[in-house]
Amino acid sequence: HDASNAVTVGGGIATFRIGDVSGDSENTVVVAFSLENGELLWTTPLQVPPNTWPIQWATPERLVELHWADRAARTIVLDRRTGATIWRQETPQVGGSGPIPSSLTVHGDLLVVHVGATFSVVSLEDGAERHRGETTGPLCIVGESLLVPRTDGLYAVDLTTISERRVMD
Repeated sequence: HDASNAVTVGGGIATFRIGDVSGDSENTVVVAFSLENGELLWTTPLQVPPNTWPIQWATPERLVELHWADRAARTIVLDRRTGATIWRQETPQVGGSGPIPSSLTVHGDLLVVHVGATFSVVSLEDGAERHRGETTGPLCIVGESLLVPRTDGLYAVDLTTISERRVMD
């Protein structure tokens, strides 16, 4: 499948993923253009594994790519101004079966990566893991809390203190 996807965020930059991530990962790149004059600003090869499905999230400073397949995922964070890779990280899926739900959410300087039955809260700056857990459904951020459903109830991860508590049975 063609994996082209555009994200336009402040700073006058449009980014596009170009390539076929279901086949030749060597041909998958992200390119950035100036919205002001259409000038090509940078091109960065992603080096993603074949047969992956991508999600893209952008902030004014960062472009985050999540590519998932089978039982694992790769997160790649690029500098939006230069295209330089800031960090990349493998994220194994723990538990679960069937279709793999995946999502990315940025909250301040934190990145929430959800792959299958596993989620991680990591630093957007360097990828350092702050919290890891399991979930049975989609995650939701309300205020400073990440709501996490599990079979035994609903939990909240406070994103300022990175502490977790059960909020509902």
